[in-house]
Amino acid sequence: MRHHHRQSIRIRGWHYASPGWYFLTFGTWGRRRLLAEVRDRRICLTPAGRVVEASWHAIPTHFPGVTLDAFVVMPDHVHGLLHLDNPRPAAGDGERALWSGHGPPPGSVGAIIGSLKSASSREIRRCWPDAPPRIWHRNY
Repeated sequence: MRHHHRQSIRIRGWHYASPGWYFLTFGTWGRRRLLAEVRDRRICLTPAGRVVEASWHAIPTHFPGVTLDAFVVMPDHVHGLLHLDNPRPAAGDGERALWSGHGPPPGSVGAIIGSLKSASSREIRRCWPDAPPRIWHRNY
């Protein structure tokens, strides 16, 4: 069996919990058009797309050091701009020292998007029992 290994687009050595602006794109599994339809050259969100939109707007409630900016749901992917306002503790300090090294560091872009994907997947499946087993493509 042949495995395809995607090359990371991450900046080597960059700590993605560092303060700053992040432009994010994350897509649906298999590029399925689950989130919106294009009608008369306009994007019309599906119920799943509305769940994702609500999940995006809830980010600052769950991650207080985050400011949201532009955001758009497309049929098979999402674009968003967010700012991490608060500096995260450095390795060996406070919360970061408690991090087990499994999964993304707390408060990082990976943790934020992972949380959005997890919460939106649960809600989409709750509202739409016939939803596909996988909603999101890995990574962002």
